[in-house]
Amino acid sequence: YVSDSTYKRIQKLDMTGRVVLEISNSTLDGVTLLKPGSVVADAAGSIYVVDRDFVRIEDGVDFPAFYYALVVRKFASNGEYVATFNYMPLTEKQPWNEPVARAITPNGATSAIVQVGDLGRTVLLAVAPSGDLYVSDMDTIYVLDPDGEYVSHFPTTGGAAGQTYDATAMTVAPDGSIYLADTM
Repeated sequence: YVSDSTYKRIQKLDMTGRVVLEISNSTLDGVTLLKPGSVVADAAGSIYVVDRDFVRIEDGVDFPAFYYALVVRKFASNGEYVATFNYMPLTEKQPWNEPVARAITPNGATSAIVQVGDLGRTVLLAVAPSGDLYVSDMDTIYVLDPDGEYVSHFPTTGGAAGQTYDATAMTVAPDGSIYLADTM
């Protein structure tokens, strides 16, 4: 699989390099790819892609407010859109100290957009044999079940055993062990 953020598409290549499946905004219904990143497929052929999205903040705001954040999009093996997963707690107002931009909704209402972290950061994906999805982002690994529901999370940064400095790749072994490639 190749994730192409310039042309906003995901391509599946066969052993000869020929494109056998393309997921792009011209082929999708119900979702728009904004800037696809890391991509992984599970044993059943479902495809998971890191992308950007506007996530409505439901808690504690008097006007429409959104996080502009990284999310995981799930596609069926034929490229059909299935769902978008928020692996961070994005539907509630958070104490993050992030810049806020004023915005106008499509119907003309005043709104606000809060960017969550550096959107150019590396987010890693891996699928465990159990079907659980592992997302490594901002010094934390988030675990989601196959339906995108939150299971757990744990920190990964530091100098202690099992911690990394700047992970560049991640995989989950058949026994459930997590392997991270680190730059340090």
